[in-house]
Amino acid sequence: MQIATDQLDAQPYIVKAIILLAGIEINILFAYLIIALFKLRKINVREMMAQTSEHAPQGVMGPIGILSLISYSISLSFNHFLLLLGGLSFSIGIFNLLPVPFLDGGQLAYYTIEALTGPLSDGTYNIAIFLFFVLFIVFMFFITVGDIRKLWK
Repeated sequence: MQIATDQLDAQPYIVKAIILLAGIEINILFAYLIIALFKLRKINVREMMAQTSEHAPQGVMGPIGILSLISYSISLSFNHFLLLLGGLSFSIGIFNLLPVPFLDGGQLAYYTIEALTGPLSDGTYNIAIFLFFVLFIVFMFFITVGDIRKLWK
């Protein structure tokens, strides 16, 4: 379910913050629950992480590297796959905290600046979105090229 931007804009700052942080909290909670489940079943999480990370390329991974790691974790066991999903969920939650305009952290930063200084002009906000979008596309291009190079090695 997606909340309309004008409905969110009409809310007080604290409500906006709670709504934007809720998705991030769910990502982190999901990762915690998976690790707690493994601990209850007395599964050695560190050993499983070490086994999975043997196949992981060093550095930042993009979608291709993540898919490669997912397929490798499935080949090990369902528990390895589940642990990787928890790790990815945690990483997505942290990534969404970045103050990039089209992520939850960026929206939170925008609403915080707006609460402290008053409304930003549409032009300023649109320029920020455009610049971050271009930078994001360039970043993803280099990450994807790096993933492809790592797969061919």
